[in-house]
Amino acid sequence: MLASRTRRPAVAGYFYPSDADALRARLTLLSGSREPRAQTAVLLPHGALERSGAVVAQALRCTEIPRRCVIVGASHNGRGPFWSLLRHANYSTPLGEVPLDEELADALIEQSAALEVDDEAHDGEYAIEALLPWLQAFGPADLAIVPIVARASADDGLPVGEALARAIRRAGEPVLLVASSDLSHYLPHSLATRDDARLIGQIESLDVAEFCREMAQRGASVCGAAAIVAMMVASRELGARRGGLVRYATSVDTGGDPESAIGYAGIVVN
Repeated sequence: MLASRTRRPAVAGYFYPSDADALRARLTLLSGSREPRAQTAVLLPHGALERSGAVVAQALRCTEIPRRCVIVGASHNGRGPFWSLLRHANYSTPLGEVPLDEELADALIEQSAALEVDDEAHDGEYAIEALLPWLQAFGPADLAIVPIVARASADDGLPVGEALARAIRRAGEPVLLVASSDLSHYLPHSLATRDDARLIGQIESLDVAEFCREMAQRGASVCGAAAIVAMMVASRELGARRGGLVRYATSVDTGGDPESAIGYAGIVVN
């Protein structure tokens, strides 16, 4: 069911084409042939299409997109509570409007005291919006989402991950958990790839404790650390054994400054 309010695109024409036909054509070109399989969760980067699109495309080639998705992303605008769940609006992109999964949203609110309804925290935020055209293009026509943005610390993702698992387990049908986060930010390329390799290993092994320790000890420049932790915890609770890196790249691969690299990883978890 469509909510009464629509959250308009904030980065159309900047992160991705604002014309629907051009956007769909670009997504199709990047995606290539798909052999989707059921996954518990997937980690995707949220950079501009030209920067991180190839990573997103390759991860989604092997990811079946069910009609219900929970997307947990970083907060870049710094507004709202630590965990902001959009409850009274639908997201839209040039490809159309994506309704809120109201039943699943209410279940999550019931399961977690940390999740707060705050629609304004999503205004102007791109961590979720940047991924929606992909889910619209390759997901079912009745796609519905629960969008959550976090500006919390990595450790704060533990109880939220447990709540996500409880709500998803009770959903009675497949729910894909999507964590939206880039990895290292604005480091020399050699340092970014070194640090990201260690983080990717921790995510693949679902080693929540080591990942949180890394975030605390070196202040790793991961924008969505809490979202990643929530995804890892929920995945383990739902019976996932490990993650698998599908593709890694940095902004340098598409012409970015080698002294100020951003890392992008596509990881599926099952």
